[in-house]
Amino acid sequence: VGLNIEQPKDDWDHMLGTLIEETYHRLQIELCPAAGGGTATDFSDLTAVDTGDERYDALYAMITYSMLEGVANLVSGPFASDDLPGKVEPGSELMSRFVDEVIEQWGVEDVDAFISEGLRNNGPLYGLGWKLASLIEEKSGKQAVVKYQGMGAVPFFLEGAKIAEDNGEPILANKVVAAITILSGKI
Repeated sequence: VGLNIEQPKDDWDHMLGTLIEETYHRLQIELCPAAGGGTATDFSDLTAVDTGDERYDALYAMITYSMLEGVANLVSGPFASDDLPGKVEPGSELMSRFVDEVIEQWGVEDVDAFISEGLRNNGPLYGLGWKLASLIEEKSGKQAVVKYQGMGAVPFFLEGAKIAEDNGEPILANKVVAAITILSGKI
């Protein structure tokens, strides 16, 4: 893990949060399963899957990136970006658009644009993943976040979505949950 010292300037809290997040990302390679149960050596091993359907392979990447970034921000605690709550709704909307355009309309040529939009400049997928991780933690504790992260992005997303629904504040559209459920059967 490295950080250019000129990046923090006088924002030491931001620097500490970044160091915590990036260090945790290295640990996630050990904690999270690679698709198919193999051993991961980097993030790409965690986000890649071969379902036989490139639309669902891309959905797997979207939700995995969201989980990885969201949990890392949760771990950063008070040093996490304070704009994460404002990114939850845009993250949910991005997932809905992704299902509309990639899953339902076979728009696989747009996958990279969706992933870039979700991740660029700590984008909306960070907030969505953070909120799902926060809900799991609030309901079942920190160890549950580790447990679901270790089970993979599909169970993590489905559990977070169920908790939100049970709380009367659904985060993911039904079509997104349905697409993730279909993905579950493909991996």
